[in-house]
Amino acid sequence: MTKLTPQKAIRYMKLLTAINCTVPLQNSTRFQLMRFKVQRCIVWIHAVVTLVAMMFAFFYNIHNFSLPRLIQICSVATAILQIPWQILCFTQQYNRLQYLILEMEDHFIRAEGQEREIYQHYIDKNKVLYAISTGSVHVSAVLFWVQPFVNSEEQPFPLDALYPFNVYYQPMHTIIFLSQCIAIYQVAATVCHNCLFGLLVWFTIARFEILSNNFRNATNIRDIITCILEHLKLIRYTQDVIASMSTAILIVMIICSLSIIVGGLVIIGDAEIADKINFAVMFIAGLFQVYMYVLPSDHLISATTNIANAVYNSDWFNQELAFQSNVLYVLFRSQTPLTIQVSSMIPALSLNYFSSYVSSAFSYLMSLRVLFLE
Repeated sequence: MTKLTPQKAIRYMKLLTAINCTVPLQNSTRFQLMRFKVQRCIVWIHAVVTLVAMMFAFFYNIHNFSLPRLIQICSVATAILQIPWQILCFTQQYNRLQYLILEMEDHFIRAEGQEREIYQHYIDKNKVLYAISTGSVHVSAVLFWVQPFVNSEEQPFPLDALYPFNVYYQPMHTIIFLSQCIAIYQVAATVCHNCLFGLLVWFTIARFEILSNNFRNATNIRDIITCILEHLKLIRYTQDVIASMSTAILIVMIICSLSIIVGGLVIIGDAEIADKINFAVMFIAGLFQVYMYVLPSDHLISATTNIANAVYNSDWFNQELAFQSNVLYVLFRSQTPLTIQVSSMIPALSLNYFSSYVSSAFSYLMSLRVLFLE
C-alpha cells in the first residue's frame, strides 16, 4: 500500500477542491493565472444561477410541496450558498494563502530526520478521519446524482430547481442534469476545505512540537536566540493562518447551524420516517463538519502553550543570566495561547466549545419538541 506523505496530502487536498478554483496556484505563468481567474468566475456564476433556480422553485411551489421537501430545498440551497460565498473569501485571501501553502510545501521538502518523522506522524494520525469526512461527502453527492434514476417521475433532476424555459427536451434536459451534478460536486468540494484548514493547522502544530524539542535541547545563548526568532516567525505564520481562514470557518458555522436547525424541525415534526432519517443524517453531518474544524483548533491551543513547558524543562538553571532572561520572556509569551476565533460573538474554537455547541443543539431540539407537543 502506498504511504500517504505530506506532499501527497497537499496534492490530494488540491485535487478535492480544484473544481471551485479556491486553492491558489504556485509558480504559475501569466496565462495560467488568467485562465484560473476566468474559471473561478465561471464556477461562481454557475453556483449563483443554480441557487437562484432553487429559490425560484421554493417560492413557486411553497403551497404545493410538503414541509419536509421545502425544508430540504432550503437546506440544499444554503449548502450551495457556501460556494460563491467561500469563493469570494478565498479570492480575497489569495496572496496570503499562496504564501502559507508555499511555506508549508517548502518545509515538507526540506524536512529531514526527526522533523520528517513528526510531520509524517500527524499525517498518519489524522488521515483516517479526513478520509471518512471526504468519503462521506462524496458518497452523499453520488446519492444525489442517482436519485433521479430511482424516482424519475417525482424528481427528474438531482435538485429541486425551476427554470424560466422548458427543460424536458433534449439536449436541454441533459445539460441541466449535468449542470446540477456539477453544482452538487461543487458543494462537496466546498466541504472539503476542511482538508486545507486541517493541513495548515496540523502543520503549524507539528512546527510547534519541533520548536518545543529545540527549546528543550538548547544549551547556549545562540541556541535560545535562534529558537526565539523561530518562535516569533511561527506565531506570525499562525496568525496568518487564522486570518486567512476565519471568514470561511464562520460561513461553515452558520451553514451547519442552519442545517442542524432545519433538520431538527423535521425530526421532531410529523414527517414520514424516511424524511426523519434523511434529516437526522443531515443533523449529524452538521455536527461532524463543525468537529472537523474544532479538533485541530483545540490541539493548536495545547501546542502553543506547551512551548512554556519545553522551555522550563531546558537546562536554563545552569546557564548564564542572558540565557535565563530570554527563557523568562518565552515563558511569559507562551502563557497566552493562540486561538482560532472566527467572530467576537463565538468563543474560541475548542473541544469545550464543541461540547457546549452540541449541548445547545440538543437543548434546542428538546425545547422545540415540547412546543410541538403542546
